[in-house]
Amino acid sequence: MKKNVKYILFGSGFLILSAILLIVCFVLKPNSNANKINNDSFTLNATDIVLYTGQSSSDFYTVSNKNATITLSSDNEQIYNFENNKLYAVSAGIANITITATLNDKTATTTFVLKIMNESYTYQIVCIDNCEMIDGKIHTYVNFSQIQIYVYDKLKNSVSLSDVSITLTNDAELILEAANFYLVMHTDCKIILSIPSENFYQEIDVIMEF
Repeated sequence: MKKNVKYILFGSGFLILSAILLIVCFVLKPNSNANKINNDSFTLNATDIVLYTGQSSSDFYTVSNKNATITLSSDNEQIYNFENNKLYAVSAGIANITITATLNDKTATTTFVLKIMNESYTYQIVCIDNCEMIDGKIHTYVNFSQIQIYVYDKLKNSVSLSDVSITLTNDAELILEAANFYLVMHTDCKIILSIPSENFYQEIDVIMEF
């Protein structure tokens, strides 16, 4: 009978010791989420930005660690340059940009929209027949030539010519046929493009070379 009591006491002591060891191991066990929490603290934020051609900006994003490497990718990379963490506006347009920050094994990514605008409306003259553009002037070789006229808004979107006032000097004429204009002139003249509501005004010299 006494022998059985010893076995029972021994068994109870073993159970108590095992419980103490489990508690110690649980308390002293390293936090397996420590690295994850550290990674989650690496953040990147960016805001939509509007620039005029020729401008630059470096404050359109914030990153939690300044040592991170910043890269950009977009659907319209030709309108901007990104060098030394500064964005340079090259030409008018819109780009949807993905910005990525990388530091060792950490990566953060977000997106923003870049709009680059011209200071004013712009235009383009394309010579089709009997003329050519030289230093921004139209040079004609007969008194009847063929041209195309394009006007673009501040974001380089094409503007309907019905919204543009087109006048000529010195009794010259522009006759619209399909997408082209036929320019009829007897001496040097000017083509004047304007959109008064947008403060757009442009004179194009036309010079006869015969």
